[in-house]
Amino acid sequence: LLILAAWSTGVCADPGTGDRATKQCETVRANQEWQGTGITVSPGEFVCVAAEGLWSHGIQGIQAITAFYGPEGFAKDDLNNIPEVVSRVGALVGKIGGNAPFVIERQLCFIPSASGELMLSMNDSPGAFGNNLGFMRVQVAKWASSSIPRHINLQPQECRSK
Repeated sequence: LLILAAWSTGVCADPGTGDRATKQCETVRANQEWQGTGITVSPGEFVCVAAEGLWSHGIQGIQAITAFYGPEGFAKDDLNNIPEVVSRVGALVGKIGGNAPFVIERQLCFIPSASGELMLSMNDSPGAFGNNLGFMRVQVAKWASSSIPRHINLQPQECRSK
């Protein structure tokens, strides 16, 4: 998995290559473990995922509050709840088919090293999703070849919840 960080906010194709991105909007619910996107990715493709929204992983201990936060996760919790993923509880994470999870948070662009369906989830302990609330709007774009576009402009806020 080759990972490239992209910090702009939205998707445009590179006008120099003529290569167009296919875009799709998804809603990732906090109370459901690994959710399929129906998007199959393959080695050599260039894929970008961006998210926005608010969700919560339940009541927070002695504070007795239900804190809501964005795709970066809850800043007060310990890291690394999902094995092999170093991220805060509540961060947006992904995986390709049955492969190991990886951190997405607000936005991530990458070239996959495996083929399979792109799956998305909140970073939470397995079996502990029942008290989670909220959702993320996620926009996924992929290019058929690994030519990296000059400008990435994902806009998940324009996605409507399903």
